[in-house]
Amino acid sequence: MKNTQKYLLKAVGDTPIVSVSFKPTIIGDHCINICIGEQKRSNYMLYKQVLMAAQAAKTEYVATAEDDMLYSEEHFKYR
Repeated sequence: MKNTQKYLLKAVGDTPIVSVSFKPTIIGDHCINICIGEQKRSNYMLYKQVLMAAQAAKTEYVATAEDDMLYSEEHFKYR
């Protein structure tokens, strides 16, 4: 996961990150983590976490990212 986070930080540049996780997660300096505690994993929880992050975001647009995928810079710049 640390390697994936390294590539995520490179791809987003100075764009702020809001993460929602079951356990406290530190990604980088300009990242906010919302820890919701252990939950049953489900599609419902996935979409609930995305909604929580979108509501906490202070930007006009949001992009989603999974912790087990690599993303290019274009993924976060597309509007």
